Amino acid sequence: MATLTKERKQTLTAERAAEIRKRKPIRKITAADMSKFGRLIMELALDHSKIPLPHEQDKIRALLQANGAIIPPEVKNITIVAQEVDSVIITVPPTELMEQTLAQLAAETDAGAIYPLPAAYELMVRDMFEGSLEDFYEVRVADYTLGFCR
Repeated sequence: MATLTKERKQTLTAERAAEIRKRKPIRKITAADMSKFGRLIMELALDHSKIPLPHEQDKIRALLQANGAIIPPEVKNITIVAQEVDSVIITVPPTELMEQTLAQLAAETDAGAIYPLPAAYELMVRDMFEGSLEDFYEVRVADYTLGFCR
């Protein structure tokens, strides 16, 4: 991981990082009730017929919001994909989001901060990981990308 960190720091200069941090933060969908939202995802995984089609944006929003999702107004399109066992969908985050996160982590590392975790993970892993904030973020990105709820 050290090689990746060195390469990344070379491409994300201090000036570029400062410029990126000045941008309006990209807000993500969050859940006010993670258990309720998790139950929805489990229900959709068990019955794909309940998944609204991509053109049914009002239904998707209503379904997610009724189950604890907080959707920022700037999110215009949401697609729910039912993944099959013999298929994998790898979702690559938006460039802007990756840049903002890396710039923020660089600033937090300089300030001696610790990686911000959702509360559920906080209790499980806070003291178990050795490495930089960027190292931990790399692991989290892999987890987001490859994770299946099994």
